[in-house]
Amino acid sequence: MIQLGAIGAPDVTAIAATAGGFIWHYLDLVDDSGSGVVLIWALGLPFLPGVAVGKRRRMGERRGNPPVPADEPALAVSVYREGMPIHYLLQRLPPGGVVWDEPGDRWRLGENRITLTEGSDGELELCARLDLEVPGSERRVVGDITLQGPACDLRQRRVGLVGGRHAWAPRLAPGRGRVHLRHGDETLIDLQGRGYLDGNASAEPLWELGIRRWTWLRFALPDSEVVIYSLEPVGEGADRALRVDIDRCGRASVQDGVRVEVEARSRSLWGPWRPQRLRVHGSGPPLEVRATKVVDDGPFYQRFLIEGSFAGRRGPGVGEVVLPGRIDTPWLRPLVRMRVAGDPEGDSFWLPLFSGPRKGRLRRLLRLPEGAPAASPRAASSRRAASPTTGRTAETGGT
Repeated sequence: MIQLGAIGAPDVTAIAATAGGFIWHYLDLVDDSGSGVVLIWALGLPFLPGVAVGKRRRMGERRGNPPVPADEPALAVSVYREGMPIHYLLQRLPPGGVVWDEPGDRWRLGENRITLTEGSDGELELCARLDLEVPGSERRVVGDITLQGPACDLRQRRVGLVGGRHAWAPRLAPGRGRVHLRHGDETLIDLQGRGYLDGNASAEPLWELGIRRWTWLRFALPDSEVVIYSLEPVGEGADRALRVDIDRCGRASVQDGVRVEVEARSRSLWGPWRPQRLRVHGSGPPLEVRATKVVDDGPFYQRFLIEGSFAGRRGPGVGEVVLPGRIDTPWLRPLVRMRVAGDPEGDSFWLPLFSGPRKGRLRRLLRLPEGAPAASPRAASSRRAASPTTGRTAETGGT
């Protein structure tokens, strides 16, 4: 189901041209208060509506072929303040405006620039300069994310991708960084914290890798990083769980086959359960994890902030649960489109209500001037156009 190691540039080149494959890079930066940011940049991101063409065909829908990852670039930015989501944007981008220079660790996605450089001391530094269009707003979200830290030594353990295997590659940990983002003249977030960078890639669709549920966790101890990947298979077979401990110099120790015990769980509005408390058993004392805040709750993807403890040390972090079998099911697709900008079939009328900074979403949905008071719900309903499927309004003529 998964391989741990580095993803080589030849693999990335091949995957980018392979229908149904995917590549994404993931960065998070959090502090002790539960504030932070998650940045994802991707080719063929599996969570986009309409990507699971082969899966749809098996469900009776016959629409085209699986997309080539190079034709499906995307960028996602989520911001949290003290455990509360205050900004969300998942943006599909036209491939003509994207440069994916994996060997040089340079990426351009529209107006956004991301670079990863290695210093003379072997430390890595990531710099992301973001310039994001906000649906329904004339003001953009702009700012910088920087992250410095040692290169995880697993980068020397190259993974060749054959037979649809999923490669997971921690790249920078433990890291320290800063994020400063603003929407127009208003500051969204300005903080320093602990950070982490990794990558995922496969030549096969995520839902065909035999994974029923994955649970991923990472948290920052004072002098190290701990990362857990727990995978439950489809059908018969044993679960697989990896634990990776990364010290302050980037040296990684790997325990394969650890046992993850879920001590408490809760069910989301959408039905899937997520862990509230769990314990990871391996060599040495058990590792304990507690979910503190749910920040993204969906039918096939959930993200939550966590606190981890090990041998008397504690630290903040981030966790995810993914259910690949639920991705892009027909009844969910219209709901997912409400949160994805740049849809090739046209953005959802409701997109401004679920994207961009949380503050002012109703104003943006109603196309009111920035800073104007929002209308009452009754006035809101009177301003809507008769055909939300086209995304047009009577006042503006379009989105």
